[in-house]
Amino acid sequence: MTRRPQIVRTGLVAACVLIAACAQDPAFRSGMQLVAEGRTDEGLAQLELAMRQAPQNVEYRSVYYRQRDLALQQLLARGDSARASNDNELAEGLYRRVLWLDPGNLRAKAGVDQITTDRRHKELVAEADELVKKNDRVGATPKLRSVLAENPNHRDARAMQRRIDEATVQTTLAAKTLKPDLKRTISLDFRDATLRAVFEAISRSSGVNYVFDRDMRPDLRATIQLKNKNIDDAVRILLVANQLDQKVLDEDTVIIYPNTPAKHAEYRELTVKAFHLANADVQQVLTMIRTILKTQYLAYDEKRNLLVMRDTPEAIRAAEKLVALQDSAEPEVMLELEVLEVSQTRLETLGVRWPTQATASVVGAAGTAGSLTLPE
Repeated sequence: MTRRPQIVRTGLVAACVLIAACAQDPAFRSGMQLVAEGRTDEGLAQLELAMRQAPQNVEYRSVYYRQRDLALQQLLARGDSARASNDNELAEGLYRRVLWLDPGNLRAKAGVDQITTDRRHKELVAEADELVKKNDRVGATPKLRSVLAENPNHRDARAMQRRIDEATVQTTLAAKTLKPDLKRTISLDFRDATLRAVFEAISRSSGVNYVFDRDMRPDLRATIQLKNKNIDDAVRILLVANQLDQKVLDEDTVIIYPNTPAKHAEYRELTVKAFHLANADVQQVLTMIRTILKTQYLAYDEKRNLLVMRDTPEAIRAAEKLVALQDSAEPEVMLELEVLEVSQTRLETLGVRWPTQATASVVGAAGTAGSLTLPE
């Protein structure tokens, strides 16, 4: 009498375990297997199918969204990394996969839009490069400025704009270079002669016209003795000895003026240069240039992170070196993080969920019918 109930109870336990093992939907098991094998898209499709077939199953819904969110984060991280490496084809494909899994994902939409912008910028830079090769710097500049206005840290556009600016400054300076040959030698022997008479003699030998500033003293006299000296060196020695300076007006004209701060400010050649900053703070760069180079003509646009400087070509070249040192990208480290939410109550539901009610019909040795409850 006691052996048969034991057999029945063991059978009930085995049946319950079998029912619990077979409770999962085949689509759910297949989806989990595919995800474990790395076939994420196929696995998510199966998990979504299982969730739709059993809309009341909270476990299916939770597993699907958890696996989908994990896949989305991995795809977005790979897409951002590919775009940072200028591999727009791979990046766009990854963003499109994100949108296929989550059509409303804002980060993926922004990535696709940015790739479209990057391609447009690449076309503009290529067009500007063709114009520069044809020596049309005026036509190339608006295209580069359009790119830098939307993306100030565009490396190719910034490098090309810098080359254009340097070439423009060099062209300006080259236009103010004397054409006559000043390397020929000359001998000078003047004793207490007027300075104008000395320069007239140099002018006849060099072919250069020397013009005097209005503040030059007409009675200024000089004594100089030079033998077999280059014309250029002779003029420089004469200027230094009499505290004078010169400025080239065109290829065969030079103006002589007193070497004073006021006259330097009046005759110095000024050039305008715009610096598009990508990483440095525009106010900090402005303070640094003003402190080191003593430049007064500075303006900035904080919204566009743009600095405009007006100074001599030499000062601008020095400012370019300072900006290049300051406007460097900080080293970055990309970390992939996974946020997990752990609930203690979830641990209590692990394992087999035993039934709370069960009955079984039994027949005694005397043929009398009876029943067994779950505790029994």
